[in-house]
Amino acid sequence: MKKLFIFINRSILLLILLYSSFAVCQDIKLKAIDKLLKESNKKHTEYKDLEELQIAKKANILSKNIGDEKRIAESSYIISRALSCLELQKQSLAFVQKTFDLHYIQKDVLLRAKLKEIKSYNFYVLSLKSQSSHELRSIVNLLKEKKDTASIHVLARIYGNIGNQYFDKNQLDSAFFYYKLGNNLIKKFNEKEIYRTLCENYVAVGNAFSKKKSFDSALYY
Repeated sequence: MKKLFIFINRSILLLILLYSSFAVCQDIKLKAIDKLLKESNKKHTEYKDLEELQIAKKANILSKNIGDEKRIAESSYIISRALSCLELQKQSLAFVQKTFDLHYIQKDVLLRAKLKEIKSYNFYVLSLKSQSSHELRSIVNLLKEKKDTASIHVLARIYGNIGNQYFDKNQLDSAFFYYKLGNNLIKKFNEKEIYRTLCENYVAVGNAFSKKKSFDSALYY
């Protein structure tokens, strides 16, 4: 009986050690993936799209190796974005669709919206304007009630994109309406946080005023 008790104790101890070792190993892998994801996002802000793609692919492979669907989805989004920026629209759309097939995506509304944003841009570049517009409207429906900073930032970009589509159709009043919606959201942020979106908004509004022959206002923006 005593030997059996010792054996059970040793077995439990061995299991605890094995689990602890596995947990530590898993944590190291997760940190490595997160570092790659952070690095790839940094490359995006620096407009280094090819490097962004290469780093995100590494993160994607590592995420698949450990079966972490959240990180698979996040790295897949970055890959889709990089492909889109590299003007590989069809490849990007194919990757977006594969990412939508992941179960995790149904739980992450923001990531779903960001994937739709890429999808919309790809459709627009491929001259599929109605599909592009449909995706933008669906993003508004997904995010309009959200109060978190990341969702508001994406929504501000989407309003700007809707405004751009009206600008292209020479419907300037509608364009200004959506630019204003986006600008009202942008004002909630520190300038450094949304510098890229802010610049895009100013350029868009300036172009709209220029098209309207309001050159003083255009120059201001």
